[in-house]
Amino acid sequence: MKRSIRKTAAFIHVSYLDGDYSNNLSGSNFTVETSEAMICLSIDLTSNSNDHNKTLNCHQDVHDLIDKHNKLKFVQIDESQIIKGLLAVKEKYLNTVWQLKLIIGPKFLEYEIKPNLLNGSLLLNIN
Repeated sequence: MKRSIRKTAAFIHVSYLDGDYSNNLSGSNFTVETSEAMICLSIDLTSNSNDHNKTLNCHQDVHDLIDKHNKLKFVQIDESQIIKGLLAVKEKYLNTVWQLKLIIGPKFLEYEIKPNLLNGSLLLNIN
């Protein structure tokens, strides 16, 4: 079953294994697809790479994400609506594998993740 958690934009934070990070990325169309075997969270980051954003930090940060995708450590979500929606899914599917799909235009990055609530933020730790 696929359902929308949030359609409008919300900031996400990313951290890399080398200690680098970004607080400038905006995601939209947060959707979750569930089955007994897997839970897939999709976040659309395409707006960060639009030409009209070339002078903004988000434009460089989304290209850094593409370049350093294999060094991604975690994605952090602070938006309460998204957190509540994902925690409800987590409670319903206790022992299910989680996957994160980051959509950037025609490209997408996929990761197996482990969600963890920490100090009010949801950390999507990359396995």
